[in-house]
Amino acid sequence: MSNDRFAPAEAAFKVGDRDEGIRLTVEQLTLDPNVPSRVYQNFTALLVRHKLYEQAEHWARLATDRYPRDLEIWNILGVALRRLGRHAEGLKALDRAVKINPKNLTPQVNRGNILNDLKSPAAIEVFTKIIRQQPTNAEHQRSLGRAYWFAGEVDKAEMRFNLAVKLKPDYVDAWLDLTSLAAETRGAVETLPVLERAVAALPHDHRMRESMGVMLRRAGRNKDAETYFANLLTELGEHGWIHYQFGLTLADYNRDEANLQFEKAHELAPDNADFQLALAESYSRTRSGDEAANLERAYQLLKPIIDKVGGGAGAVKVASDIFVRVADYDAADALGDFEHLGRLWASNGRHTALLSHLARVRTSQDRDELIYQHRIWGQQVEAAVARRPITHPAPRTPNGKIRVGFMSSDLRSHPVAYFSLPLFEQYDREKFEVYCYSYYTGREDPTQKRIAEMVQGFRWNPDINDRDAAQVIADDQLDMLIELGGSTHMNKISVMAY
Repeated sequence: MSNDRFAPAEAAFKVGDRDEGIRLTVEQLTLDPNVPSRVYQNFTALLVRHKLYEQAEHWARLATDRYPRDLEIWNILGVALRRLGRHAEGLKALDRAVKINPKNLTPQVNRGNILNDLKSPAAIEVFTKIIRQQPTNAEHQRSLGRAYWFAGEVDKAEMRFNLAVKLKPDYVDAWLDLTSLAAETRGAVETLPVLERAVAALPHDHRMRESMGVMLRRAGRNKDAETYFANLLTELGEHGWIHYQFGLTLADYNRDEANLQFEKAHELAPDNADFQLALAESYSRTRSGDEAANLERAYQLLKPIIDKVGGGAGAVKVASDIFVRVADYDAADALGDFEHLGRLWASNGRHTALLSHLARVRTSQDRDELIYQHRIWGQQVEAAVARRPITHPAPRTPNGKIRVGFMSSDLRSHPVAYFSLPLFEQYDREKFEVYCYSYYTGREDPTQKRIAEMVQGFRWNPDINDRDAAQVIADDQLDMLIELGGSTHMNKISVMAY
């Protein structure tokens, strides 16, 4: 900070004692705030780097009072306010910086970042102007791509992301944006080639390696994902993230092994709340052994991290399910009210959470709200289906029979099958043809085998994505499809949108 009285603070920073360095700096600034502007610049920038945004705002505001024409301090203030989520104030601070020197691109870039945070189309104009001056800057190309993405101009967004990774092949964030855009607009299967390019460009980046396994799982290729993560353990050794993703891959069809993987992830990274939450959820869904003890283990794992898991749809769903099952209703209610939670889950595709949300209905208004929440989810599914339609074969030759399909992953040793058996046994085979569609991830049992022998076709596809599942059904040219699984485990109610 180039002032003798700040030498002790600088010495503390050099040896890594951040807190002491900050304390000594604050002490000197409080004693005499009339120091050169560069002292404030360096100090507030340091506070931002260490994510101490409230302190950064405080000292930056004091600095702007003393140096109202200092572009750098106004810029740092804008960044701190952005990180605090106070976007409107951040824009005002950055506007001051731009007014001081319109040719300096740094505050303009930060203005564009805030506009992207707000998903404002105005970001397109900001980054377009910046790119005219710095066309080979990969970060700016990526930012413009994000602006186009938020504005719904997908093709332009993809072009900018591709340009960003061409300019900077090891640009992880641009690769992540490119793969996320592909997954959103074209689906998991079509995203795999993009990820292969990313892994080839960044063979040692764990986020790319992790994304590849996740996308295999989302593409319905669970067995391939299982092999992939097993191979990563052999190749890279013990890492919490590999065990975590391995557990998520196994969870639907090998719960006990999934628990072992989650336990290992938790052991390797005991402070990782995501790993601990996954372990809690897995125990809450474990039916082997002492189920009450499993649930208690889940509850004890959840309690210490409830303030760390954040307000994301997935985390809140897990917490809500566990709290309700152990009758800790106060904790469940503290997660959010009926409208907030339901809309959070619906807008994030968590339709299974809405099934248990039914238990919280108290009034007729709640009933209407729950219907609305399902509509939010349904409209999102329909929009995704419209982006990736299936093909429809020519009409089949009439044979005098009505072809009916039943879709459920519970056409096995399960109550759904027990109630359905009389239908499969007694339907008029002179008038009807019956097809069944199951995505059950376990092994075939006698009940499933018996049903399969009584119908024209039993399509059992444990590893298949929604679009491909819909294509299989379309290719069978049904006259009617009846869905029996609903929002329950291993079913694909989203297929009905096709």
